[in-house]
Amino acid sequence: MQPHLFRRTLFQRAWTMAAGGAGIVAAACGQGGADRAPTQNPSAVRGRVVHWYVSRFPFHEDLGADFVAEFRAKHPNIEYVPELVVGNRFEKLVAAAAAGAAPDIGMAGSWQMQELAAGGIAAPVDGYLKASRVVKQADLWPTHVRDLTYKGKPYGMPFGPDVRVLYAGTEVLRSAGLDAAQPARTWDELEEHTRRVYRDEAANPARLGFPPFWGTGGRSLWLIPFWQLGGETLSPDGQKITINTEPGIKALEWLKKIHDMQGGWGAIEALRTQTQKRESEPLVNGVTGYYFATFSSRKEPVMLAVPDFRFGFAPWPLPKGGRRANYGGCHAFCITTQAKMPDAAWQFLEFLADEDHNLRFALRYDRIPIRVKTAQSAAYHHNDPFLKLAVEEMRYRRFQVPAPGGTEISGLHSAMVADAMSGKRSIRDALQDGELQMQQALDKWKR
Repeated sequence: MQPHLFRRTLFQRAWTMAAGGAGIVAAACGQGGADRAPTQNPSAVRGRVVHWYVSRFPFHEDLGADFVAEFRAKHPNIEYVPELVVGNRFEKLVAAAAAGAAPDIGMAGSWQMQELAAGGIAAPVDGYLKASRVVKQADLWPTHVRDLTYKGKPYGMPFGPDVRVLYAGTEVLRSAGLDAAQPARTWDELEEHTRRVYRDEAANPARLGFPPFWGTGGRSLWLIPFWQLGGETLSPDGQKITINTEPGIKALEWLKKIHDMQGGWGAIEALRTQTQKRESEPLVNGVTGYYFATFSSRKEPVMLAVPDFRFGFAPWPLPKGGRRANYGGCHAFCITTQAKMPDAAWQFLEFLADEDHNLRFALRYDRIPIRVKTAQSAAYHHNDPFLKLAVEEMRYRRFQVPAPGGTEISGLHSAMVADAMSGKRSIRDALQDGELQMQQALDKWKR
């Protein structure tokens, strides 16, 4: 792209974001954008590294502070500076890059790294990975490598993966003559269990068998049955959104059926508003029998506040002839193109990616290790069937549209799903319009 056209695009996207849209501002220039090999003498690396992080994974206290102390002791010539980011980390990074003030290490979802790469904000790290004796790309989960790879090169390092499981509330299922230790494994079984558990508003209190979109991921969870039926969000060349297909239609038809057998979209949404202030509340309070959420939910405040709460667990049930699919996020760090000392920045990312460090991080913050073999080891799962299931589900993990434009696309699922579930629009019309809008978001990045 010609420089004047690139700058014009920046201004257009800046206006979009200022107006409250999902567009972003890309970095106009930087110092570290060229793909490069690391220095041959890591001990000679010196410089100042500013690292942005969020409060969920702090580096000023707790385990993060231990890591910082260990890193500084190992690399005394590197001045490591952790800075807490408050608010939307992605938008903050984009805005800082546009102002020429990006940190050396930025943070976003793994699925957003391609967008940061296309915008000139993230620098490729394949040279570092190829030379590293600490972390190899082949050791990482392939699903994360796909997220991070843009035009054949990786642009970030994963550090905080998660994945979801289907929780089955023991008491609610027992009240319907069901056993949470044997939760639904197929769509047919889930429908049957939902019918048996469901009590309408007249029952006082109302109770649901399974509200598909109440858990972690919201309405984007419609993608799980879509993927199970063989659907793909993108064409093989990554140029076309491909949700307006038979798998898309069948997935939304089945989800609407699940809603309709429980009073319909309106009734379920009204109940959600009444009962779900925080994630997992409807599950622990007996409002629903099944609930699909991150595996870490069992160790978060809502569940911990009810120590006698018991549950079974399973993957998302399968349709006949379908394939396994799961929906999972992943936090990732990138070296920005404005990093003054990218070698020093890589030293810190490599340090965090060390197998022992990442295992400690995963155990402390209830994340999945970034290496397949570490996640599958007893040192991580300790033969806990619940963690073993979470690790197994990582093989089937996906996330929305990991491509330039994915940030805007991520917000387009909600209205499409609501229109289809409520009957405001036919499923075919909702999918057609949703695909069109997503394609427009994708096309903005083609050049």
